[in-house]
Amino acid sequence: GVDVVFHNVAQVPLAKDKNLFNSVNINGTENILNSCLKNNVNKIIYTSSSAVYGIPETNPVNEKMIPKPLEAYGSAKYIAESSCKEYIKKGLNVIIIRPRTILGHGRLGIFQILFEWIRSGQNIPVLGNGNNVYQFIHANDLANAIILSSDKNIKSGTYNCGTNRYGTMRQTLEKLCEHANTGSEVK
Repeated sequence: GVDVVFHNVAQVPLAKDKNLFNSVNINGTENILNSCLKNNVNKIIYTSSSAVYGIPETNPVNEKMIPKPLEAYGSAKYIAESSCKEYIKKGLNVIIIRPRTILGHGRLGIFQILFEWIRSGQNIPVLGNGNNVYQFIHANDLANAIILSSDKNIKSGTYNCGTNRYGTMRQTLEKLCEHANTGSEVK
């Protein structure tokens, strides 16, 4: 009696445990796909990761780019995507969402330290000139994209999900410093 399964579970990169990545991200996804097929679920939305791209050759990344994961987490997510594609061939409608770096209320990840430094008025270092382009997605926007992808008229496919408004890391951090108005500067 289930129409749509939202598969958002993953062992995250901070674990740095290849066995957990395989157990949760690969085998867990295979179990979900198999169960959905056996139980005639109409659609599954699988939240993957842009980590499947490794270090992208250009930004923003697009769906035509060939994934080249560099570490165990990205590799596990890419293998799970391959399982999704096998189940598409078996007749399951699977949407693969590849979010860019997710930020939002209570979810800042590695950027938490930068927010704390800016809050306390400290200067923010950037590597080189800071002109590297970085694309994010707000957690609310990602949730909306995932929900919208459950529409029965959207067929199987892989979709990158990130903001269309982005600049260099320097520009992003300068705007954040300006907004906070604590005296922090990008150096």
